[in-house]
Amino acid sequence: LEVWNNRRLLLKTRVAVGRPGMETPLGLFYVTWQFVPTAPVLGKYAFETSAYSKLSDWPGGGIVGIHGTFMPWLLGQAVSHGCVRVGNRDIVRMRSLVRLGTPIQVVA
Repeated sequence: LEVWNNRRLLLKTRVAVGRPGMETPLGLFYVTWQFVPTAPVLGKYAFETSAYSKLSDWPGGGIVGIHGTFMPWLLGQAVSHGCVRVGNRDIVRMRSLVRLGTPIQVVA
């Protein structure tokens, strides 16, 4: 995952993405909401996106989130239900870098 401001790279980190059959969708999306989750599986912070997956761990299902994880050993693997998992340290840092409406491009 990379966070850019114009042509300046602000953050680069490894993520976990959707496993086979529950792939994280590719394309152009945007941030629709951000919050401190109450569900431990979502880590220390979370961004809701405009992307939808066949199934996701997101409350209510379907929505692809970008969220923290308390299982950093899973980063770099395809293990989620469609969400993008980020280490807690990096997701907290993203909190000050990402705003509602921020465009997201998911590429393979």
